[in-house]
Amino acid sequence: MAGTKDFVEEYGPLTFDEHPFCDGDAIAFCEISYMPLNKAVSSDINKEPVLFSKMADDVFAYCGNRHIKQGLMINMDVSRRLMQMSDTRRYSDIKVISVLKKYSFDPALQFCVATYLLPDNTLVICFEGTDDTVAGWKEDIDMLLHKGTPAYQYALDYVNEIASKYDGKIILLGHSKGGHEALYVALNCSQDIRDRIKYLYNNDGPGFFTDRFFKTGAYDQLGDRYRHFVPYSSFIGMMMAHDDDYVAVDSTKRFGPIQHDMSTWKIEKGELVRKDDVDYLAKVTDLFLSKVVNKVPDTAYSDIDTVFTQLIKGAGQETLTQFSRHVCTAVKGASVAWKMVEPEVKDNFSSAFKGTGELLKDSLKSAKNKAKEATEKIAANIA
Repeated sequence: MAGTKDFVEEYGPLTFDEHPFCDGDAIAFCEISYMPLNKAVSSDINKEPVLFSKMADDVFAYCGNRHIKQGLMINMDVSRRLMQMSDTRRYSDIKVISVLKKYSFDPALQFCVATYLLPDNTLVICFEGTDDTVAGWKEDIDMLLHKGTPAYQYALDYVNEIASKYDGKIILLGHSKGGHEALYVALNCSQDIRDRIKYLYNNDGPGFFTDRFFKTGAYDQLGDRYRHFVPYSSFIGMMMAHDDDYVAVDSTKRFGPIQHDMSTWKIEKGELVRKDDVDYLAKVTDLFLSKVVNKVPDTAYSDIDTVFTQLIKGAGQETLTQFSRHVCTAVKGASVAWKMVEPEVKDNFSSAFKGTGELLKDSLKSAKNKAKEATEKIAANIA
């Protein structure tokens, strides 16, 4: 079964009139979001849009006209995908309206969004997931500890601005944190904008700090326009409070975290290959992470945040790639930073995660019982 490379090769010769926007397109746009698109396209939506093919050429030139990794955990295929797409009838003449990128460490913010204009005036707004920056990974933690991030407001403001200038239908999409942000926008935008949403693709995005986001009229309104995909052994998509309205998809890899890479997701006839449900490992991950989060009292969040912030600063690295190249220096710096943390803060931090071993055992047992109940229910229905 094919992945995005084969999808772009097969459907690249077809226009969107000949084959409408589908899962394969959503995954392809999400993959290239990890490229430095902001180096070729302005954030100013009032400037003349740039052709996709020109953007790709300029980004490739910025990278020295060679395919280079954009981060320790980012597949090099994202560079190849960008250039592959740019050389097709389907994508080459798409207009790129703008690319907005924001970054800071305190508060942690790693935000990037790109908007494409399809030939029928549909807007494809794609949010980037977590990149190689340490700030980006710290922001992931802040989604829980700070109950959100500054990226939420940037995302809303950006979509409001785009929607006020262009009046077409809207496709929101993103991978990982990008999918999380796309969903946040759909749940918190105005009714007028929500009515214009044609599709919302949340590709293995983590949940929120509370499930109240899914108990709203806004969530119910999305209906079948909401396409929530997770690999069948999902890890990231099982984090925090998430909705259960997801579809498990097949992957060429067998281990949960590795399946987070969209290039491993199987595509057939333009659509992601569905599975009946997530596997045992994903269910254990879901139960375990939920138990851990529920166990940690809100009063401990501040101390947990203090420890993580100090350790990151002590490590002294801006990216995961730098960390991998300077492991000894980074670990030494983090160890010194840990020693400087106030004793009371250390104790609260340690207490917050005490007993996680027992929680894992409970999760393994609960997942096994649920699997047994599901099997018995299926057998009873067949009988």
